[in-house]
Amino acid sequence: MLTQFKNCYPRANLITELVEIDCDRYIVKASVIIDGIIIATGMAGEGTIELAQEGAIARALALLNLNMPLNKSSPTTKPASAKKITKNIHDRPSNMTNSLIKSDSWNKLLAAEIEKDYFLKLQQFLAEERQQYQVFPPQAEIFAALEIAPLAKIKVVILGQDPYHNVGQAHGLSFSVKKGVRIPASLKNIFQELKDDLNITAPKHGNLSYWASQGVLLLNTVLTVRAHKANSHKNKGWETFTDRIIEIVNEQNSHVVFVFWGKEAQKKIPAIDNQKHTIIKSPHPSPFSAKSGFFGSQPFSKINSALEKANQTAIDWNLPE
Repeated sequence: MLTQFKNCYPRANLITELVEIDCDRYIVKASVIIDGIIIATGMAGEGTIELAQEGAIARALALLNLNMPLNKSSPTTKPASAKKITKNIHDRPSNMTNSLIKSDSWNKLLAAEIEKDYFLKLQQFLAEERQQYQVFPPQAEIFAALEIAPLAKIKVVILGQDPYHNVGQAHGLSFSVKKGVRIPASLKNIFQELKDDLNITAPKHGNLSYWASQGVLLLNTVLTVRAHKANSHKNKGWETFTDRIIEIVNEQNSHVVFVFWGKEAQKKIPAIDNQKHTIIKSPHPSPFSAKSGFFGSQPFSKINSALEKANQTAIDWNLPE
């Protein structure tokens, strides 16, 4: 099936990866990518790679309206011209967005952004990276921060740099790791400051999803990274994309508390309307800089003070076990 599909449309790529669904279970995810755009995905249980690939290809064919026979006994037919297929792809922006971000509100807000040339080039870069290297977070979790925190709910933005680059760490939320994963040094320092600031005991895990569910957008400046190589996806297009996310929050929400830890994050400060929002900044919680001003900065109490002053509900920084 894959060979016939590639013969008919050689510009298509098929990327297969394992997606963790809990600590011990995985499913196979296959994605069809044409000209850097994720056209369709297929899922199957662990080990059934062919079924996942077949599902992805079948969905791609349905989307592209290609009546291509794929049975071994069927002859291979040529699809419509590449130019026509490309037009069909761009005629379906909502489907393209849905395959990327599982959030109706952010889909609408970013629909135009993901059709820009820089974003298509970014998707092509990621497709090529995944063919050669391991990329984090898993594709299904790249936009987790947006999916957990719809725009209308956002009242705090904590900006990170790029995802953790070791196996099993990154899952789409800045500074966060899933339960069962060893807590990274930067997050340990965040928990230490939380203890010193609000006397909240550090949890036994580093999953910050509960913060995100309350309207804390845990956004990295760059949303992907090559395994074991920090900043490897810097200057590939993500910065422009996340700039747009910050612009949307700045423009459409009121009384948001923006938290900028470190010099890289603080480059975004000029984009924020400080008459409308609150800005909190300090050195990064990394072990290399935490003692230079992050410790003692009291960001959590300052965030809640700003929210309460704006008649908004404070964040519960306690993380349930």
